[in-house]
Amino acid sequence: MKRLSKTAWIVLGAGIFIIGFVALYMLYSQQNSEKQRIENDLTLAQAETIATATEKRNAENELTKAEGTLAQLESDLDQAILQLNSSKISFPNSVESIEYDERLFSIADSWGLVVSSLTASEPGQESAQDITFSVTNFAINVKGQVDDILGFVNTISIDPNFASTTIRTVNLSVPGDIDVIENASASITLTIYGY
Repeated sequence: MKRLSKTAWIVLGAGIFIIGFVALYMLYSQQNSEKQRIENDLTLAQAETIATATEKRNAENELTKAEGTLAQLESDLDQAILQLNSSKISFPNSVESIEYDERLFSIADSWGLVVSSLTASEPGQESAQDITFSVTNFAINVKGQVDDILGFVNTISIDPNFASTTIRTVNLSVPGDIDVIENASASITLTIYGY
């Protein structure tokens, strides 16, 4: 067997070295490329994480606002229910004309007025905003001094028994002689609402 010459060994060694160097360089390039891809994926994942965290914060803020709005709406609903119940209390279930006749006579008497006539209509119905009320109309004629007639009308408007009452008209007649104010008269029409 022949021995390789020194030059052949050098060439063979250089060839192995070059092949090893190229293999290591290719491996390094692949790892560097893989590293770059992983860093890019990591950067993208971090950006998505930040975006997701921002979306989560925004969603939590929107949820907090929605919960606040819901709480306010529930509070408004509770308040509306209380007002409705309170309103129902001030509206009588039915309008018994005899009770209101007696109260009107009592108020007129307390003001020193004479009731010349008092009539009540048959109960009817009236609708307002999808709510149907029972209504009874009253017409009362009184005589006395102008101040007392005005006091009578004012008392009706603030009397809790007439909380569901609307004073429709007040026609005041004062005689031609200004010195005789005790002969004034008034025709008053009222509508009392029931629920």
